Amino acid sequence: MGKAEATIAYQVPGEQLPLLSPPPPSAPYLSQEEVVQQARAAPWKGLRTALLCLVAALFACMLATALTLLLKMHRPAPPLSWWQKAAFYHLPSTSFPDSNGDGHGDLEGVRRLLDRLVELPVQALVLGPVLEGDGANLSSVCSSHGSLEKLQALVADGHKKGIRILLELPTWAETLDLVTEGNRTGLHLKRALQFWQAQGVNGFLVAKDPLWRLDAVAGGLPPSLDLEEMLAVLLFSLPGTPLLQGGVGSPVPLGNSRKPDTNGHPLTTLYHSLLQLHANSLALQGAGFTPLPLANHSEDVFAFLRPGACSGILVALNLDSQPCHLNLSQPSFPNRARVVFSTRPEPQSDVKMEEVRLAPHQAFLLRVPSEIRP
Repeated sequence: MGKAEATIAYQVPGEQLPLLSPPPPSAPYLSQEEVVQQARAAPWKGLRTALLCLVAALFACMLATALTLLLKMHRPAPPLSWWQKAAFYHLPSTSFPDSNGDGHGDLEGVRRLLDRLVELPVQALVLGPVLEGDGANLSSVCSSHGSLEKLQALVADGHKKGIRILLELPTWAETLDLVTEGNRTGLHLKRALQFWQAQGVNGFLVAKDPLWRLDAVAGGLPPSLDLEEMLAVLLFSLPGTPLLQGGVGSPVPLGNSRKPDTNGHPLTTLYHSLLQLHANSLALQGAGFTPLPLANHSEDVFAFLRPGACSGILVALNLDSQPCHLNLSQPSFPNRARVVFSTRPEPQSDVKMEEVRLAPHQAFLLRVPSEIRP
């Protein structure tokens, strides 16, 4: 009876194991020492080293690629100042329109020409000498040309229409060096410049001789319409600010007509086209300039590139009396380029860069992509 009772196991409803039975064995776990030992054992150590080297190599490649792209990326040029983008028009005081019929040109008559300057388009007007000629009285306007109020009205209206006003300083006797301490002429000049700047004048022109004028370049040469065309193209295509000479005989007269006077100066239409092209081309307004090599050509034939942010302008001129054929093709140049200006009528709107033909005394401008780098 005692043996039978010893073998009886009491079962609890819902339990699969009897009470007081031994627990199942637990899952084995590695100790910290065993984990370190397994990590140091092959092949984990070599695989970890290979993965780290691969990640480092990929990071180095990405860094080198980023640096290369930054170095090759086109850096935008700093914004141009107003005088770098403007075309200047110099109007001599002898050519001022007469607004009151007294026989003298005045500032009021010039103010009525502002709309005409906007149409050209011209962004800056340089007035001929309207100040007193004495160096000690450069803050006064000649009474024959108007008054200070008339000049202030001209400056204000010019600014409203987007035209800057500059003054040409008259000549005066210089008895002392301007840099000499105590020189009264230099002191009067400094005060006068500060005074006119406070009145809104945007700049000054100091010229004691006509050497700055474009027509003085060809003064010692025989008159030639072709030469004047070449000089006009260079005036608007070379780096720098174009300055047009107004007055009698000017290729860009200031009249009341909205259309160019084709019956007057023979270069009026050409100047109007160049003015429009310069106003709409950032490449011609900037300072970039790259001469292009032309093999087997005379010194009278040359070409250069004016690069820009969006597109560049390629300029080619033939000053020779003989026609020439140019091969302007280069690895970075397109096969064809669009003609934006020519001194001779062009039958086609684009030309093949390998076969560019220039007539005697011809100049043309081509538009090329901005990524062009000769």
